[in-house]
Amino acid sequence: MNGSTDKTHSLAQYIAACIGIVFFGVAFLVLGAILPILTQEYNLDNVMSSTLAGILPSAILAGSLLFGPIIDRYGYKLLMIVASILGAAGLLIIATAGKISIVMAGIACMGLSGGFLNGATNALASDVSTDRNRDRNLMLLGLFYCGGAILTTYLIPAFAETYPYRKILSAAAAIMFASCLYYIFIRFPKGKCAEGIPVKKVIALLKHPVLLILSISLFFQSALEGITGNRVSQYLIEMESFSLKDAGIALSFVMIGLGIGRLVNSFILKYVSKPFIITSGMIIAMCGITILMNAQSLHQWIDGSLSAVFIATAGTILLGFGITATIPIVLSCLGELFKDLSGTAFSIAMVTSLLGNSILNFLMGKLGIAAFPYVLWGCAICVIILFNTGYRLLSAKNKK
Repeated sequence: MNGSTDKTHSLAQYIAACIGIVFFGVAFLVLGAILPILTQEYNLDNVMSSTLAGILPSAILAGSLLFGPIIDRYGYKLLMIVASILGAAGLLIIATAGKISIVMAGIACMGLSGGFLNGATNALASDVSTDRNRDRNLMLLGLFYCGGAILTTYLIPAFAETYPYRKILSAAAAIMFASCLYYIFIRFPKGKCAEGIPVKKVIALLKHPVLLILSISLFFQSALEGITGNRVSQYLIEMESFSLKDAGIALSFVMIGLGIGRLVNSFILKYVSKPFIITSGMIIAMCGITILMNAQSLHQWIDGSLSAVFIATAGTILLGFGITATIPIVLSCLGELFKDLSGTAFSIAMVTSLLGNSILNFLMGKLGIAAFPYVLWGCAICVIILFNTGYRLLSAKNKK
């Protein structure tokens, strides 16, 4: 009976993680969906638009730094509720704002909520899983993130003329707030360190070679994802002579490739090794990058039988498909190794990941858009080397 009850609680907790990660997808991409509208509505210049865009990742980084110690000390329930209220408040603030300073406050709330939810949901999914199904559960969790992200990026532009973005954000805020009711009535895992997080253990974590190497692999993985999302359209427009519309179509399929990859990998994890999935995925991503940078040449080489947009879209699908597995697999490895301080370990990994996104995106801006495919190739190669090195160390440790 106890086993059946535990399985019921684990399922309810995993559903909570899936709900939370959907809203992280909303938090992470809502600004990109409404920034053109905000720029026009508030007559923003490039400096102010960049300021708005910079608030979100900074707030997500703060949430990612804080969530781990909080859940290890106090458990998940309070953080999940607070994060959802913060996110709902952020959406509502943006929806009702009359001044750009108020919009900034709403974006900060959304970012902090996103950082909390991203970290807490992944850690929760890991904690309620067994060593046998942790990989699959984290992979499927990422599929729900893709759902939230796709809904955000498509629904707001699609309904912008029929329903003002303020109404859409208000409706999303109401749904996000309502999710708190579910969190209130289910039981979450309690904190692992109810008497306080031991400083010595945290210092040991920061020195652990497996955690450091796998976290640095996420540094390059996150940069790969961030640069792809931010620069694909620009590269296709400036280097491959695409129109704004055609470049946008190609970019939209990155997320679709990501979703397909998460679904496929959740099934093949039982049959192939993690290093093989990561390595083959990065090779597929590099093939996608190569197709992107030669879209017009390939179009001419096959005598125009396939449009350049179709070819570029094939490239973005392969790129999205290839980069899909690294984060859930790395988090699964860390969740298995650091069960007693999984939240803090995840915080370290996710902060490193976000720093990679920010630092290499900045470097990309300095190098110029022509360097786009070469930076992505470099990141993919680094992921292959670092993950395989970290996984070998992890396997050697498990054998002892």
